Amino acid sequence: MNYYKKIIYIPKVDKNDNLIGKIERWEAHEKNILHRGFTTIIKVNKYYILQLRKHIIFDNLFDLSFSSHPIFKNNQLEDIKKTIIDTLKREWVIDEENFKIDFIKKYHYQEKDEKSNMFENEINYLFLLNLNKLPKINPEFSYKMIPLTKEELIKNFSKYNFVPWIKNIDLNELKNIL
Repeated sequence: MNYYKKIIYIPKVDKNDNLIGKIERWEAHEKNILHRGFTTIIKVNKYYILQLRKHIIFDNLFDLSFSSHPIFKNNQLEDIKKTIIDTLKREWVIDEENFKIDFIKKYHYQEKDEKSNMFENEINYLFLLNLNKLPKINPEFSYKMIPLTKEELIKNFSKYNFVPWIKNIDLNELKNIL
């Protein structure tokens, strides 16, 4: 079954990131409802991975490295690190099994995608994931990937057409995060 056609419930939150319920993901995006999301930066040795997204919302824009939402399974909010690993395995071709995932920060952003006419209105959690070797893209979710050193990424940051949740990170803060 196509992942984008699945019914998936994500955390509906208030402006202080308090969980106030669950909402079907496309309803949240169509109605501009505040929800929780995450972005995970993949680092492999000295490289940070950009992903050119293949997605219903903010398609054909660069992400650093993949993003999704925490999800409800059996009416329980799944552990976010498990969701990150499941998303990694869905969107990337990897053969690693041990993952070090570090929380960096959370922040709010809100943006409308003019192509899809949908919204992102999220409290976004940012994580760093270290891998031992470069993954490959899954062509169902990505057009391509670009590995960049920290220096290349910072120097050329404005040249990439990033998704809004990455554009909303201050470049000086990004230097410190990486």
